[in-house]
Amino acid sequence: MRFWPFAIPAILVALSFVAALHNPAKAQQAQEPGPPPASRCADLDKVLAILHTKAAQNVVSMGSVNGTTAVVIVATPDGATWTLLSVTDKVACVLGMGREWIDPVMKKALAK
Repeated sequence: MRFWPFAIPAILVALSFVAALHNPAKAQQAQEPGPPPASRCADLDKVLAILHTKAAQNVVSMGSVNGTTAVVIVATPDGATWTLLSVTDKVACVLGMGREWIDPVMKKALAK
């Protein structure tokens, strides 16, 4: 079953929906496409180093969006916390954070 091409847009829509629920006043703004605020962006190596040092997170998944931008999931080994990044030209922007990351491939392997 090949669902990955649809997974990233679904994740982004879900993140927008969750953001709107947490801040109804900005619901319209959360739905409008566009780059994240510059305050959420920094050099990729610096962002990955901070996430590894401060939150024990490492890259667990990534995919190309359009050949110049990638989406990267960084999570703790047990999936307790995760961070979603958009990466363009070695600049990473934080799109969202959460808890209980579940890797479907790993979940399937553990179930055997």
